[in-house]
Amino acid sequence: MTRLAALAEVQTEVWQQLERAAKDKQHAWRTAVLATVDGEAADARAVIVREVNVHQKQLIIFSDDRAGKVTQLLSHPLATMVMWSATLGWQLRCWVE
Repeated sequence: MTRLAALAEVQTEVWQQLERAAKDKQHAWRTAVLATVDGEAADARAVIVREVNVHQKQLIIFSDDRAGKVTQLLSHPLATMVMWSATLGWQLRCWVE
C-alpha cells in the first residue's frame, strides 16, 4: 500500500477497509476490542464488526441484550473500540457513543 499523505485519503481508506472487514471474515479489523466502563473499572471484550454505514459513520455490532456490555453502555454510553491489522500496519481506535 502506498503511503497516504492527506487526511482525506486516510479517512477514505479507513472506511473502505472497514467495509471490507464487515464482509471478509479474514480481515483483521472484523474482530475488534470494545472497552466499556463497569462502575469504576474498565471492561473489554472482543466483538465482531457486522455492518458498516459509511455515510452515517457507523459500525454495527450485535449483542444479546442480556450481555454485560449492553448494561454498561446503557448506564455509561461511551466506549472505545480498537482494531489492529498487521497486514496494513495500522491500529484504528474509535470512540463509541
